[in-house]
Formats: sequence, structure tokens, C-alpha cells
Amino acid sequence: MLAKALELDAKDPAIYNAFALLAMKQGKAQEAFLRFEQAVEIDANYIDARFNKASVLLDAGDYAQPRLSCRRLSKRDPMTMRRRSRSGSPTAGSRSSPRPSGRGTR
Repeated sequence: MLAKALELDAKDPAIYNAFALLAMKQGKAQEAFLRFEQAVEIDANYIDARFNKASVLLDAGDYAQPRLSCRRLSKRDPMTMRRRSRSGSPTAGSRSSPRPSGRGTR
């Protein structure tokens, strides 16, 4: 199903975020990190992928980079960061930022 979604809209960061979450469940942290990175490259304001990417780094023992990333995120969207920090786990979530114009809605 995700492969079909990717065919339909290769510029939707939520698809890469979903692929990354699947990779995490399969124990493929490096692949997950790369997929989260792809999502962030498409939409730097896609908070779920940025948060999830930081979670992969934390799981790998890298505390400096996620801390810096989370600080940046909290400045962009403090309410989302509060919700995420309470849940404490990576999430597929809904898009925290509006879609750029010219793209369809879900």
C-alpha cells in the first residue's frame, strides 16, 4: 500500500514517515533514519518526521543532535512539542504544518 502511495505522490513526506516507522518496527534503524531524513528534505516543517528522526538518534545513543533539533522544533511549534514529549514515542501523526499550495488534501 505504501509503495502505491509513493507512486501517486512521491513528494508527500507522510509517506516517507510511514515507511520509516515500518522500518523501525522491523528493527532497521538506519533505514528508518534515512526515510525520516527524506521526509524532512521534502518538507522541513513536517514536525512528525523531525521528531521521529530525533527519536532514532536518541535510541542510538546520540543525545546532542536530537537536543538541538528538538530546541529548533519547540521554537517552531511549542504546542506540538509538548504533545510529543508527553507521548514519548515516534508517531505517524497528522501533518502539523499545512500542505503547500498546489497539492491535494488527504
